[in-house]
Amino acid sequence: MLPCFAFAQDTQISRVTQETENNETRNLTQIVQRPDDDLLLFSLNLGRVMLLDVLLTYEDLETGQYFVPLSDFVDALEFPISVHPTNGTASGWFMDERRTFSLNLSTGTATIAGKEHALSPSEIEHHEDGIYVSLKQIQEWFPITADVDFGQLAIVIKSLEPLPIEVRLARDKKREKIRKATTRNKRKEYPLDNIKAPTFTFPLINTNTQFTFEKKDNIEKPLTASATTLISGIIAGQDTNFSLNKSTASDNGVNIRASIGLKNLNNTLFGVLGREYKLGDINTRTIPLLTKSASGRGLYYSTMPLNSSGAQSGTIQLRGELPVGYQVDVMRNGQLLGFIEKPDENGEYIFDLNVFPGLNTFELVFYGPQGQKEVREERHYIPTNPIKKGSFGFKTAILQDSVSLFADRSTGTDDDEGKYRVTAEAQYGLSDKSSLYSALVDTSIEGTRQRYGLLRYSRSFKGIRADFSYARSSENGQSVSLRFQSIFRGIRWQIQHDYFNGLISEETLNAGLTGELEHSSNIRLSGLLPFVNNIPFSFNLDRLSNIEGTTRISWQGRVTKNINKIRTTTELKQQIETNRDRKTDITFQIGSRYNNVSLRGGINYELEPLSVLKNVSLNADWHINTRSSLRLGLRRSGAVNPVHTISLGGSHSFDPLKFGFNMSYDNNDELRALLSSSFSLGKNPYKTSPFMRSKRMAETAMFAPRVFFDKNNNAIFDKNDEWMKGVTFSGARVNRTAQTNKDGYVLLAGITPYERGTFQVNTSSLSDPFMRPRTPPQDYILRPGQVVKKDYPIVLVGETDGDIKLVRQGTKLPAQSIAVQIISPTGQTIISTGKSEYDGFIWIQDIPMGDYIARINPEQIKELGYCTPKDQHITLNSEEPFASFDEFLLWPIQQEGKATIMIAQSIPLDRAKELWLAIKPEITDIFLDPSQYPASYITQAENSDQSKDTNEGYDLILYDMDIIDANVMCEQLTNKGIPCNIVERKNDCPSNITEIPQLERTAELTQIINEELENTDILDENMLRDITEEELIDILNN
Repeated sequence: MLPCFAFAQDTQISRVTQETENNETRNLTQIVQRPDDDLLLFSLNLGRVMLLDVLLTYEDLETGQYFVPLSDFVDALEFPISVHPTNGTASGWFMDERRTFSLNLSTGTATIAGKEHALSPSEIEHHEDGIYVSLKQIQEWFPITADVDFGQLAIVIKSLEPLPIEVRLARDKKREKIRKATTRNKRKEYPLDNIKAPTFTFPLINTNTQFTFEKKDNIEKPLTASATTLISGIIAGQDTNFSLNKSTASDNGVNIRASIGLKNLNNTLFGVLGREYKLGDINTRTIPLLTKSASGRGLYYSTMPLNSSGAQSGTIQLRGELPVGYQVDVMRNGQLLGFIEKPDENGEYIFDLNVFPGLNTFELVFYGPQGQKEVREERHYIPTNPIKKGSFGFKTAILQDSVSLFADRSTGTDDDEGKYRVTAEAQYGLSDKSSLYSALVDTSIEGTRQRYGLLRYSRSFKGIRADFSYARSSENGQSVSLRFQSIFRGIRWQIQHDYFNGLISEETLNAGLTGELEHSSNIRLSGLLPFVNNIPFSFNLDRLSNIEGTTRISWQGRVTKNINKIRTTTELKQQIETNRDRKTDITFQIGSRYNNVSLRGGINYELEPLSVLKNVSLNADWHINTRSSLRLGLRRSGAVNPVHTISLGGSHSFDPLKFGFNMSYDNNDELRALLSSSFSLGKNPYKTSPFMRSKRMAETAMFAPRVFFDKNNNAIFDKNDEWMKGVTFSGARVNRTAQTNKDGYVLLAGITPYERGTFQVNTSSLSDPFMRPRTPPQDYILRPGQVVKKDYPIVLVGETDGDIKLVRQGTKLPAQSIAVQIISPTGQTIISTGKSEYDGFIWIQDIPMGDYIARINPEQIKELGYCTPKDQHITLNSEEPFASFDEFLLWPIQQEGKATIMIAQSIPLDRAKELWLAIKPEITDIFLDPSQYPASYITQAENSDQSKDTNEGYDLILYDMDIIDANVMCEQLTNKGIPCNIVERKNDCPSNITEIPQLERTAELTQIINEELENTDILDENMLRDITEEELIDILNN
C-alpha cells in the first residue's frame, strides 16, 4: 500500500464536540479532537524495512509536533506493552523484562524501569480511538530515533541498541538461509491450473529482414537481402514449428526446417508412457565416447526427464534459432563462456558447455541489429545420481544425417552425410546413490557402418560423483573411461580420463588431434577464486595423445572482475603439441554502462609463436530513450595488414516493429551499409484482427489476462462492472511493466513453454489500496504457441479483528497462536485465516466484501482440548470495510468427575454480584482445603436477549468442582436457603462472561487450616473408641 497524505472529509472515528482546552491546563484524560486537516498517513519504517504500511499521524501545525498512536507504535516494534485507551493506561515492558513501562493519564505519570516521569499535555493526547504520543516523547522513552521523511512519506526509525524486532529479523534471515540451503533449486509452488491447450492455434511469427549494400572490389552482388522467419503454433494438438532462411547472396533455395512434437512433464504422453517426441527436423545430443550431436530429418522419443541429457555426458548443448543480424553471448555466474556472431547454415546457434552436479544456470544474451538486448536464462539441474532409485527411462532416435525434411543440406564432402543413424539410450536407478546407463548406436563413420555399445555405472559417495564407462564397437575396438565430479568450497571440479584401444568414433575423430586417439584427459575448475571476494574464474586443462606418440596439451584460464561499473574478463590460452610451435594468446574484454551509454570492447593479442596484436574492438551504444538508440563502433582486425573499420548505426522501435541501420567504412575504401527490421505477428485473442510486436514471440507462449472491477463480488463481469486500466502482472518471463489497456486486457508474450511458472496481479498497480484480486496466485504450464485468456476479477477487501481469551479459574487470559478462519456463510470455503498474537489480538486482512462466518479452527481446538466456541457472523461492505468480532472465549473441556453448579438463574446482573459476595463466606466454610475451591463467573442466561445491553437475565455459575464436593456444597447451601442446582456443562463455551472476584486458592490459607487442625486435640478419647457400622455409614454420608 503506498502511503500518502489523507485529508479526510468523513472520519470513521466518532468525535466529541467538546473544545480542547489549552495544553498547559488540559486534563490528560480529556478527549482531544483534532481537525481532519491535521491527519496524515505515513508508513512506519525501520531503516529500509517497512513495519506498517499505514500509521495514522496527526501534525500539530503550531508546534510542529507529530502524534502517533502508542498502541500501533509499540506493536510494530514488538514491545509487549498493552494499551487500554478506555482507562487511559498502558503497562508492560520493552527490550527486556527489567525495563518495565506503565502509563496512567489520570495520575499524569509514566513509570519507566521503576523511575517515574511526569507527562506533559503538550506531548501526549487522549483521543477516542487511542492514546497518541509525540515522536519527541517516544524518543525519550525508548532507545530509538524517529524522523519524518516526506520524500518517502514515512516515519523512519533507527535503533540506538538492537530492538526485539531487529533480533527477530536477523534470526529469520539466518533461518531463511538455512531454508534456502535445504530447499535449493525449489520454488514456491501454487495450485496448478491445468488449462487444456486448443487443438489449433493461430501461429506466432517472428520475421527478421536485412538489406546489405557493399562497395568493394570484385564483388558480384553489391546488394543482397536476407530474411529469417520462425513460425510456431499448435496444429491437431501437436506443437508445430517452421523456420525459413533465405539469402540472395547464395544461390541456394530457401532453407526450410519443420517439426511437430509434444512434451509432457508427468511422463504420460498420449496417456501412456513418454515425456517427449519430435518428428521432422530433429537434433540428437552427445553420447559419451561415441557420438557428437547431429541434426537431420527423423523421429525422437523419450521417457527421460526433460533437459536431462547432461546428466550422463557431463556436457549440454544450448541450441536455438538465431535470426539474421543477431549475435549471442553465453555466460555463467557473470562470466563470458563463449559468443557467436552469426547463425550457422541452419540459422541456429550451438553451444556445447560443461555441466556439473547441481544447478547449472546459463544466461544467453542476444544482441539484435537494431540495438535489441534480450537475456534468456537456461537452468539445468544435474543430480548427483542421474536417476531416482527404481526408476527407468529410455530415449531413442533415428535420423538421416544433414538432410532436412524439405531439402538435402549435405555438402558432398563428407561420406557420412545423408546416412541414417540410430541411437537408443536407457538408464535405471539401482539405489539412491547409484545407477546404470547404457547406449546403443548404429551410424556411419567415414563411410562405413559402425555399431557401438556403452555401459556406465555411476556412484555418488560423500558428495563426489564417479562414473565408470566401458564402450565397444563392432570392429572390436574398446574404450574405458573414469570421471569424478564434485564441489569443494564453492569450486566445481571435474577430472576425467579416457582410454581408447582401437575404438574409432565421432568422439575420437573430432577430438582435435590427427591419428588414432589413445588417451584423453581433462581437468575442469570453475567458481569463485579462493581468498578473493566475488571474482569468478574457470580453468580447463586437456591432454590428448595418439598411438603414434603425438601429444597435445592445451589449457585455458579465464577470470572476470568487476571494477566499479566496469566488468573485465581476461582469458589466457595456450596449446603445446609435439613437433609444433607453441601457441599462446591473451584476450581482454570489457563491458560497462554509464547512465544511458553501454560499452563493449575487446583486445586479442597473440603472444606465441609471434608477438602480434590480432584484434581490437570497441562499441558504444547510446540509449536515447526506451525506443531509440545510436551505436558507434571501432575495430582493428588482422595481424598482417590490419583493417581499421569505423561503424555508425542506430535503431528505433515502433509499437509493432523495429528498424535499424548500420554503416561501416574501412581503410581499404570498402563501404558496407545495412538496413534491418524485425517484428512478430500474432492474433489478438479478444479481437479478430492480428497484432504486431517488435519483440520475438515464436516458440513461446502468451498469457492474455483481462482485469475488471467486480462490484458485486460474483466473479462474473456484469453490466455494472468496469474494465480496469493500468494493471500489471508478475511471473516468470513476464513483462512486469506491461499494463492493461482501456478494455482491461494485456498481451504478455515470450513466456517459456513447458516450464512451471506463477502468474499473479501486482497489487501495487491497483488504483485503490483496498483492492485485491479475487483469483489467488496460480501456477501454469503452457505450450509453445498457446494463448491463454483468463479473467481476473478485482474486489474491494476489508479487515476484521478481535481478541481470543482463555478462561482459567474464572479469569480471562490472552490466548496466543490460536487460528481463526473466515469462511463462507455455507461453511464450504475458507476465505482467509489468521493467528492471534501474544496478547490474544488477531487481525485478518484482505477479505472480500460480503457476509462471512468467523470461527476458531475446529481441528486446532480439538487438539488443544478446548470446547468449541460459537461461530460469529461478520459483514464487510464499502461503507463499513472494517469489522470486529466479539471476544472468543476458550474453555477447557470439562473432565469426567467434575461438576458445574448454577447458584442463580435469570437474575439481574447487580443481584448476581451481590449474591456472590454473600455466599463466598459460606463456600469457604464448607471446604477445608482452599485448593478445592471452585472457580466462578457470571454469564447471560441462554433464554435472555444477548443482543440487547440489559441488566436482566444473568446466571451465577460455579465450575471445575469435584462431583462429590459439588453434592456436599449444594446440600449445605440448600440447607441455608440458597438455591443450588448441579448442571451438566455442555461441550461449548459461554460466549461472554462477567469476571468476578475469585476465591483465593493460596497455599497460605491451606497452611492456616492445617495449623488449626494441628492445634485441635484430635486424639480425643471419644475418637479413639471403636465405632459401630451404623456410625461409620453416617460419617461417610456426611
